[in-house]
Amino acid sequence: MKLTIALLAMQLIFQGSTSGQPHISSEDSDNIKMQIEGFYSWYINKIKTGKLNADFNPKFVKRNDGMTTLNFDNYKNGLMRFKFSDDFIQTKINDYQQCVDNLAKIPFDKFSKFEDFG
Repeated sequence: MKLTIALLAMQLIFQGSTSGQPHISSEDSDNIKMQIEGFYSWYINKIKTGKLNADFNPKFVKRNDGMTTLNFDNYKNGLMRFKFSDDFIQTKINDYQQCVDNLAKIPFDKFSKFEDFG
């Protein structure tokens, strides 16, 4: 009897906690599913073809003053393709700031001689 009461109480609590959830239409649900599946299909294809670094990640480039920096064009385009927000993209780029600051101290001509970056 106590078990039955406990189960009923848990069911009522669970139903109460989910009733405040917004309803997502089946069309919205399908769109979300397509975006997620499309992104992961694209990402996995980049990995399989060995193009993830070249086509998606920031690239090491030479600044006008001869020092090293990162170019985020491919990175931005990859994220924009799947409709990530501008704020999210900028946040992800900002995560690289310490790296960009450190790269600015290294002449590109010296940096480009390293073979284990790419």
